[in-house]
Amino acid sequence: MQVWKSTKGICFLLFVLSACSSQKGHDSSGISMASNKKKSVFIPNENPFVLSRPITSLNTWAEENKAQSLHLLFSANINGETDICGCALNPKGGLDRRLNFVRAQTERPMLAVDAGNALFPSANLDPTKKSVLLKKAIAVLEGHSKMGIKAQNVGHLDLGAGVEWLRAEAAKAKMPLVSASWVDFSGKLLFEPFLILTLENGMKVGVTGLSAGGASSSLADSVKARPPVEALHSVLKEIPSDILTIVFSDLGTDGGREVAESVFERPLLFIDSRDMSGLEIPLQMGSSLLIRPQLQGQQWGVIDIAWNAKSKGWFSPSLGERFRSSWEGFTKEREMYINNGDKESLRDFDANQGSRLLSFAPGDVSERSLYEVTLVEMSAKYAKKNELTPVVERLRKLK
Repeated sequence: MQVWKSTKGICFLLFVLSACSSQKGHDSSGISMASNKKKSVFIPNENPFVLSRPITSLNTWAEENKAQSLHLLFSANINGETDICGCALNPKGGLDRRLNFVRAQTERPMLAVDAGNALFPSANLDPTKKSVLLKKAIAVLEGHSKMGIKAQNVGHLDLGAGVEWLRAEAAKAKMPLVSASWVDFSGKLLFEPFLILTLENGMKVGVTGLSAGGASSSLADSVKARPPVEALHSVLKEIPSDILTIVFSDLGTDGGREVAESVFERPLLFIDSRDMSGLEIPLQMGSSLLIRPQLQGQQWGVIDIAWNAKSKGWFSPSLGERFRSSWEGFTKEREMYINNGDKESLRDFDANQGSRLLSFAPGDVSERSLYEVTLVEMSAKYAKKNELTPVVERLRKLK
């Protein structure tokens, strides 16, 4: 692998540490900036991103370490959008483009999922636009079925037309819904709390869905969301700990972190559908990972995984390579604080920048599951007409 030059490594470090998450008051790693607590962080003398043996291929590493490979496509926050965005330059999205992208994938085994909030732009539907919104929502469900999506979370926006409507239309489209959160006022679950999917290579994947609530006001007296930590732990008891478990998270960055940190040494994969912006760099949350694509179908997320059944965390070889040079820039700046004898600033520097960098360090790679994630824009590259194009064009004409 090519090692970045020092200046590039420093620039990458600054990008990671300064990029904002979609939650106010959080940095790129999702760590609250409001806390003034000084944490003691162990900073190793050696670069923690230097591997004893370079990893050149996830598939090769998987074969050598008896790990299972998976090519996972993920979407979230479609918001009932069926057409391209209104961007003046490089408009992206559209059901037909998204279908073309899925059909272009050749890696196997492949799994496509949706993390929720797919069907409507708001929890309470505008009565003057309800007819059009329902037609678009049905088109999304049917489109997702054609895309081969195997599980779709029920986010708070998805309940805009009510529980019975959603169940009925999902059944017509043969779209499996999942949620461990939504219950009626007697505490009865309204959807399947989890699914265990068996892929063509025999690999098993557990999927579940969470929501922080906030459904349509018309459902206030009949539907509520269980506390996310309670909901997740109830299903983790049922899903074997040695299989990859995907958590569809209608929680946002803050909520996802709180739930992830309640689980120890079980590397979950959170796909967020509450916040709007895509995450070019995933968030490390304890032993778990949080990923998120751009809203309204403008991107498909792709994550290639080498799943280690004995894994205690995640590691991305490509991010590790980039952070390898970033660490060199970090240690040079750290030396300045040491030479100046400024112990308080050094402690702050270690607690903020050091801890964030270290969250991506591999540690013992044999105890990790490996991944590489990419967000792919649904640009004109995927604009070839298919059977969903007439649906998109027809809905475009509706007011």
